Amino acid sequence: MKDRLGRLGAAIQHALEQKRLREEKRHANEALRKSEERLELFFAQSLDGFFFMMLDEPVRWDDTVDKEKVLDYVFTHQRVTKINDAMLAQYKSTGEQFIGLTPSELFSHDLKQGRELWRELFNTGHMVSITDQRRFDGTQIWIEGDNVCLYDNDRRIIGH
Repeated sequence: MKDRLGRLGAAIQHALEQKRLREEKRHANEALRKSEERLELFFAQSLDGFFFMMLDEPVRWDDTVDKEKVLDYVFTHQRVTKINDAMLAQYKSTGEQFIGLTPSELFSHDLKQGRELWRELFNTGHMVSITDQRRFDGTQIWIEGDNVCLYDNDRRIIGH
């Protein structure tokens, strides 16, 4: 009997701990959901153009790598993953046209300029620029950009 009471106490403690963990997980999930909603509102309601370009795989950008080869990879493996309506309006385009574009496609009219911009961004981690871009119909557009690199925990670039 005494042994059963001891096991019952341990079972109750275990059940209470499991309940606490479920509550913590529920609160964390709710906080994440609210954060994602705020990000969506920020994107949807901003008058400024915003986008994310993420890499298929993180890249190291330091003296241990061949930076030209890294740029070769980036220009075919970094893609627009999110873009807001304000930026789409500037380009007179749709999300379907823009999502998935790579730097090679965005700068097909001037790859040299594109590579110089990416090199500066990766060297400094942040860049403000005015660039010569093209809309999907080929017309020229000047874009003022404020870009910031995104890094993983190992300080590898994952996008901007």
